[in-house]
Amino acid sequence: MPDRTSIDEQIWAMHRATPPRPLPSPPPRYSIINYEQLAEIYDPEADAQSDLLEPSWQHALSSFLTTCFTYKQPSFFEKRPPASLAIERQAYLAGATEVLCARFDLPVPAWVHDPDLVLPQLWDPNERIMCVFPMDHRLARAHPLFLRHNVLDEERNLICV
Repeated sequence: MPDRTSIDEQIWAMHRATPPRPLPSPPPRYSIINYEQLAEIYDPEADAQSDLLEPSWQHALSSFLTTCFTYKQPSFFEKRPPASLAIERQAYLAGATEVLCARFDLPVPAWVHDPDLVLPQLWDPNERIMCVFPMDHRLARAHPLFLRHNVLDEERNLICV
């Protein structure tokens, strides 16, 4: 029986093997092709009032990732996340950018190395659901490119299937 790491690697290999589609001009109407557009559809106030696990953030991020996995364009990462996003979200997206660029052999933009995108303390964007696991377990599963930004997250959380 394959373990979760080997399954994840098979999914990443499948995504890498799928050639990027050419990005039409103009892009499809509902495609989120950069972090500015992601920030435009994200509504932190709605998430703060929701009993669900940040539905607005999950929708915005999922929309971006779906487009990213389809077109795999370096232009999606040219600009850093806007200051309208909380610094934790900006740091998260810096880590996600590094992971995605590594997985798709894209150039890593210089902005991800901005020291402001390293949080002063460890932040777990999934704390509400992952708190049942001990911290050493969560740290062991965290991806080093997220940890570089002091964000506790797994690479598998970026996979679109």
